[in-house]
Amino acid sequence: MPERSALTLVLARNMRQAGEVADQPLNDDEELVWRSLMRLVFTLRPALDEDLQRSCGLSSTEYSVLMHLSESPDPQLRMSDLADRTSLSPSRISRVIDGMARVGLVERRPGSGSGDGRNTFAALTRIGLSTLRRAWPHHLRSVRQRAFDHLTSEETRILGSILSASPKPAMPHDRRWSIARRPASGGCSRSTPGPNSIGRAPRGSPCGSPPGAHSSVAAGSIEPVAGAICTLPR
Repeated sequence: MPERSALTLVLARNMRQAGEVADQPLNDDEELVWRSLMRLVFTLRPALDEDLQRSCGLSSTEYSVLMHLSESPDPQLRMSDLADRTSLSPSRISRVIDGMARVGLVERRPGSGSGDGRNTFAALTRIGLSTLRRAWPHHLRSVRQRAFDHLTSEETRILGSILSASPKPAMPHDRRWSIARRPASGGCSRSTPGPNSIGRAPRGSPCGSPPGAHSSVAAGSIEPVAGAICTLPR
């Protein structure tokens, strides 16, 4: 059969190419590290996502969007910049923002200049900020339980040095994965009292805004928290 003949040729070519590989096979130590790393890569993110969805009704992508917007001075970001920071394609981030805008977490803002959508901004709303504040403690607990509770302080320091020195693709925004940072303070100032409080907003619309008022957080109303807790969205 022609299909079987073609498959035989492909397999033969692959076997020949494999025989030409000059790299040494992994030794036992390397094999252990690699298998453990791959298991972490494929299981940790879905587990964190499940925890966040169950506790807060957010996906890790939505949480990451809210976090990055809260860290922006305005707080808003050009759609292309937000796509880069969340490692999403332009079309994917557009769909995510559309869905989040429908429930009032963010809003789109037209930029000046180009009218083809490339200069559109995503802005954080007060509902988005209060949602982020409620989600952060749950996400932090998940990150600690699934990662840092299993490491000593010294192991964490060593692991951080090793991972920082590892080759990686270009990442213009190193804070991209800091999704367990403490959300920026400010914005909804009537949350549960306390320094840098991340308590729940009052019942009803956040900050006493009228029902359905998805007003954006004013520029300059969010200040980064000194000594913010970091992980990885995050």
